[in-house]
Amino acid sequence: MYNLLEGIRVLEVAIAAPDGLGAHLAEMGADVIKVEKPPLGDTTRVLPDRFVNLQWNRGKKSVALDLDDPEAQQVGLDLAKTAQVVVDGLRAGTMERFGLHYAAVRAINPSVVYCSLSGMGQTGPYRRLGTHAPGFDAFAGMAPVALREDGLPYMTPHVTVGVQAGILVAAFAVAAALVKALRTGQGQYIDVAEIDAVALWRSTEIARGLNQGWNAAGSRWQASDAVRVQYYETSDGRYVMFQPLEEKFWRNFCRAIERPDLRARSSGKPTDVANVDEELRAELATIMKAKTQAEWVAFFIEHDVPGMPVHTLPELIEDPHFQARGNLATLEDPELGPLVMPATPIKLPDQTYELKPAPLLGQHTDEVLSVLPGYDAARLAALRQRGAIL
Repeated sequence: MYNLLEGIRVLEVAIAAPDGLGAHLAEMGADVIKVEKPPLGDTTRVLPDRFVNLQWNRGKKSVALDLDDPEAQQVGLDLAKTAQVVVDGLRAGTMERFGLHYAAVRAINPSVVYCSLSGMGQTGPYRRLGTHAPGFDAFAGMAPVALREDGLPYMTPHVTVGVQAGILVAAFAVAAALVKALRTGQGQYIDVAEIDAVALWRSTEIARGLNQGWNAAGSRWQASDAVRVQYYETSDGRYVMFQPLEEKFWRNFCRAIERPDLRARSSGKPTDVANVDEELRAELATIMKAKTQAEWVAFFIEHDVPGMPVHTLPELIEDPHFQARGNLATLEDPELGPLVMPATPIKLPDQTYELKPAPLLGQHTDEVLSVLPGYDAARLAALRQRGAIL
């Protein structure tokens, strides 16, 4: 973990995807205390993909606390009083039922940064609509409807962004609000809906449709007949993304392969980079098959020609640049053993990144409650006897 948020305590009451907000804050060094309801805890603990719990909850402390119990609700407030950040990762209205809503926390902790991260947000006609992660992509048109041969609809296979989009937006908002709180002493309430974040992930398409019409042509870069911004197969059966968008890069390419005649075949005007020229496309396809993917990447670097290797996921993790950037880390999980997981894309040259395992359910209950609210053994025993804590 990094130390950018060292000294910042986060109280998190969240389930499943919103857990990712606390995970990002923990990666930056925050002390994240996760409240889980006994006896099962977070739903990620019982998912078939066990690594999900590690992905969303690594580096946190777990307090097993049943917030349906009035005594436990007071414990929650006692914990919130000691936190700089409170994360509400539940459906709108749930924290009110638990007595941990913003007004209640602000009354005892005026400088708190309180972030509600939910699927539908805290306002609007859908605020109480239950949903799960695939629904975010469906809402924002990221997963168009496809039809089986028998006419039944299904969700199109797609790269899911709905969950990550909301988490990243919320993490940015919390960091910004912390700066304000540290500067002014004033707290901040934040409402982030994951459906808003994934919809605005498509802001370019939305802006084009609103201002140019929904049938307006999009980027030609994804057209099958584009030439200078296009996929090409290499001699080893792999692919590169060829991208000499500007005229100077196209000139560099033509000079490097000693084909000045090609330069005049495609102008440097931005509107012409995806020009339809099937003969040029075919000729470039032949040229690209003269080298392997790795050789073309080296060529692009040497001659200053924009391009990119095209990967499947297994190929991505073997890519030398991906590996050199330290994008994977291994940790020893007490339940699952050694696991390789994606690391943070944030690189701090003066710090070492370290993955820490997700906590066991209630692993830190006594540790946290005896130190932060300062409960003695008798209070802990009484709470445990009534089932308020585990």
